[in-house]
Amino acid sequence: MVKLHDIMSVEVTSLDPNMTLREATEVLSSEHFGGAPVVAGDRVVGVISIADLLDFVSSNPGPPTLKEERAEWGESSEKEEAWNSRGEPAAAYFGEMWSDVFVQVDERFRKTDSPEWDILEEHVVSDIMTHRLCQLPPETDVRDAAEFMLRAGIHRVLVTEEGRLVGVASTTDIVKAVAQHGLGG
Repeated sequence: MVKLHDIMSVEVTSLDPNMTLREATEVLSSEHFGGAPVVAGDRVVGVISIADLLDFVSSNPGPPTLKEERAEWGESSEKEEAWNSRGEPAAAYFGEMWSDVFVQVDERFRKTDSPEWDILEEHVVSDIMTHRLCQLPPETDVRDAAEFMLRAGIHRVLVTEEGRLVGVASTTDIVKAVAQHGLGG
């Protein structure tokens, strides 16, 4: 029988719960990972994924727009008047107010000088990490691990001993095990 300890990755990149979301994004991006365990001391305390980061950023509005700031001070411009008279913004308004309006999401994440993305610097990993841990002991049979992952709807499982991270097993690791060991049955 093939066990998780036979197939898991033992060199695991983990994140600190006090790391800023920008730092976490940079680590995940540079390592080409979709997520990582969050470890405090020697204990796994959560997990965070790129999906968690995208959900967080998309659910938190940026700073007030220039239009909102000017309205607060009783100011307006011709472009803003055109916005109000037609009931919708002119494309030029967006192009002139935000130079990065057509920039891809991944590029916006890397950009550090844009005020709407300061939210990544203002929050830490523990603010948005998932506390529910999908973990198994290293002695778990690969077939049982595959069934667990399928039921949980996950692509990676943390391999832990007494709350300490000892490795991570992915669907790719399981596919390799099936190919190499013929785990059908």
